[in-house]
Amino acid sequence: MPYGERKNSVFLGLGGNIGERELNLKRALEKIAQMEGVRFKRASRVYSTPPYGFADQPYFLNQAVEIETALEPEELLKGLGEIEKSLGRRRSEVKWGPRTIDIDILLCGEKGELVFESELLKIPHPDLHNRAFFLLPLCELDALLVHPHSKESVGLLLSKLDKQTVESCVVSEEER
Repeated sequence: MPYGERKNSVFLGLGGNIGERELNLKRALEKIAQMEGVRFKRASRVYSTPPYGFADQPYFLNQAVEIETALEPEELLKGLGEIEKSLGRRRSEVKWGPRTIDIDILLCGEKGELVFESELLKIPHPDLHNRAFFLLPLCELDALLVHPHSKESVGLLLSKLDKQTVESCVVSEEER
């Protein structure tokens, strides 16, 4: 069994577009690093990205993070949800609406190879291949991470996206 028996690399996507966006990302990183059973490994730079799905809202700040953990995926998800809640996340009726912080589990495994599916969670993230705000920071961490379903690297997946969509994601002022 790939989960729980050994520590796995897990790649997270963090984002938010309301409140103190930079501070919310920093606090989320701190809280992730303090989680029981989690070892923080590294984080990408912060990217300013246009909203996805629901356009009438502020730009997001997004970042990818690599951690190492032996936690079961749903246990990790629960802990990440508690972090979101502690940072003011309120679930909205508006799909893809504004939020203080959002923490998604994107990929799992040294090269992103592990798959998990339950009623609560799907790994890899079901829409990873369509979202430049996930793929661009992931590529910064490791462009050779492989989507376990398509068997394509995140670098290749990013190159398949609309050029204008990718170019609209820029490194934030604070990270330059």
